Amino acid sequence: MTEAAKVTEGVPDDCSTACEGAAFTATVRYENERPLAGAFFYVQAYDTAAHAERRFEDYRATIDTSVYSSMSLPSMGDESAAYRKGLVNGEHAEAGVLVGTVVTWVTYRTDSGELGPSALESLARMLSDRAQQAQNGTAPSAGAEF
Repeated sequence: MTEAAKVTEGVPDDCSTACEGAAFTATVRYENERPLAGAFFYVQAYDTAAHAERRFEDYRATIDTSVYSSMSLPSMGDESAAYRKGLVNGEHAEAGVLVGTVVTWVTYRTDSGELGPSALESLARMLSDRAQQAQNGTAPSAGAEF
């Protein structure tokens, strides 16, 4: 972990009006020693499924499709989406999942041109499974496998 997890209560100051109903937002960054390799996790819990869905759609709308291409991953949660783009010295991919009243988003970067969809899928599935476990009233325990 390259920075401590950040958890805020309520609507974050830097969020658009689509964050109405946000109860909590949590972010954490994990990076390798190389500056372009690592993962960034974003999880946001809402008071209603409708508010979470609105935020998920708003986040998807911010993806610049002239820079990112759609990426195929197995369906997860209530709705999911994945995108990737090439960088000069690596690759960048993002996957988001809507799970009930929770929006999860993971950004995964490599410092090579070898970003496999299986790693992004594993990270996205871990977040979505943990969100579902929490909403089912059990302690989140899902992990990512590489």
